[in-house]
Amino acid sequence: MAEILSGAAIGALSGIAAVFLHIALHETGHLIAGKISGYGFVSIRIFTMTFIKVNGKLKVKRFSMPGTLGQCLMSPPEPKDGKFPYFFYNLGGSLINFITAAAASCVKAAVVICLCQFGEPRRNGG
Repeated sequence: MAEILSGAAIGALSGIAAVFLHIALHETGHLIAGKISGYGFVSIRIFTMTFIKVNGKLKVKRFSMPGTLGQCLMSPPEPKDGKFPYFFYNLGGSLINFITAAAASCVKAAVVICLCQFGEPRRNGG
């Protein structure tokens, strides 16, 4: 019974960590894509922790917006031919999540292949 409870606790903590990690990666993806597209950094928020640029310096503040878990705000560059380069900036978050999921899937596949080929490790006393 203790093994089941410890497994459930590990699973729950892993799930919470994964949510936090994916939100942080998602917002960082918007930040990277925005910088590549010529946007200027304003702030990035993960849950209530906000990093905001004030007078050229990075400050940490607490801010909450109902209905959101994160947010990346950037100032747009000058329009080119009357258009803003928003597509890649908007795509950046999902793109980073996709890359992370693909990498995690490759790692999981490698672990499964190794376990199938070499078997599970033996436990002492078992």
